[in-house]
Amino acid sequence: MTLLYIVCAFLVSSVTLFILFATVVKLEAFVKGKATWLRDLTILGWSPWIVTAILRDALFQYTWGTIIFLEWPPKGEYMLTWRLTRHKRAGLTDGWRYKLAMSICTLIEKIQPGHCR
Repeated sequence: MTLLYIVCAFLVSSVTLFILFATVVKLEAFVKGKATWLRDLTILGWSPWIVTAILRDALFQYTWGTIIFLEWPPKGEYMLTWRLTRHKRAGLTDGWRYKLAMSICTLIEKIQPGHCR
């Protein structure tokens, strides 16, 4: 039963992070090219969601990211994308972590192409 709870917690956390990421990306696209006052007002109104997305990303990085990649992130690597980019740049020399990072990046880049540079 405990394993079921862990799997459910991971899935809920992953889906929540993905939804928050998609929301912030869509918001970013919406404000692009808008008047400064409208962009600032929109961002101010959505700031609780933006802050929540950033905090959830950092939390995911240090919890589930650490578990699924079986490594603690290096100092200063606060966001999951930074870990994915590091493993992606390491290439096949990174083995299974590279493949996992590429799989996750494929999902992320369906929302924002080029996000995992």
